[in-house]
Amino acid sequence: MNPNEVNRIAANTVFKGTFTSENDIRVDGKLEGEIVSLGKVVVGPTGVIDGKITATNADFSGTMTKGSFQIHDTLCFKEGSKVNGDMQFKRIQIELDAKVTGTFRVIDQI
Repeated sequence: MNPNEVNRIAANTVFKGTFTSENDIRVDGKLEGEIVSLGKVVVGPTGVIDGKITATNADFSGTMTKGSFQIHDTLCFKEGSKVNGDMQFKRIQIELDAKVTGTFRVIDQI
């Protein structure tokens, strides 16, 4: 994994399918499917996820209409995020004004 390499799904872009990378991933567009990263997944304020995110860490500022998170370490919901889904994580951080609904499962290891 190269910490200087980040894959992007840009704003006004729709990706359907499975997006897999050993590096970090940033989503500012729409993803319908699954993201798998050995690094961090960042979903920006314009990002929309309809599917599953599997990663070591995740920072989420966008919208998830339905889906799930499987995060091996820290899952962070930023101010303004809107999420409806199932969440598995080791640690969680929810900022003020983040709207998060669904099931939460704290795990030691995934």
